Parts: sequence; C-alpha cells; structure tokens
Amino acid sequence: MVSRILTLENEGPKPLNIRKIVTNCDCLSFDIPTMDIPSGEKVDLVFTFDPKGRRGIDHKTITFFSNDPLTPTKTVVIKSRIN
Repeated sequence: MVSRILTLENEGPKPLNIRKIVTNCDCLSFDIPTMDIPSGEKVDLVFTFDPKGRRGIDHKTITFFSNDPLTPTKTVVIKSRIN
C-alpha cells in the first residue's frame, strides 16, 4: 500500500464545506480530519492506494463535492505505475 497527502486549501472568503468525497475504486481509501475548512485554512487529506492485483499504468480519481459556488465539483487524478 502507498499513502500520500493531498493538502486542501480554502482560498475563498467563506467557509468551505466538503459535502461528499467519492473515489472510483475500492483500492483507493482516504482519511480527512474535517469536512469544513474555514476561510484561509488548509486541511490534509491522506489517501491510500492498494495496488494488489494491478500492473502497469493506473489512473484513479478522487472527486470532491462542496458548497463552492464557482467549482462545486473537483476531481483529482491519481496516476501510478505498478511494476
């Protein structure tokens, strides 16, 4: 298993509420300390990828749904190369 940190930052003037986080594979899990990020603050999301049974180049996604009025949905692509 491989774990990495993804830092989320609220650059907006109002509190950011992450309503839901979805991954496209059971092989990708995450842990986040809070779903509410005050204005100007950061929070670290730790995601873990289990490459068991996979080979080659792999792309997985983490999609965030929030109350952001300009970008309510944001997808992050996790790329890996498994030997």
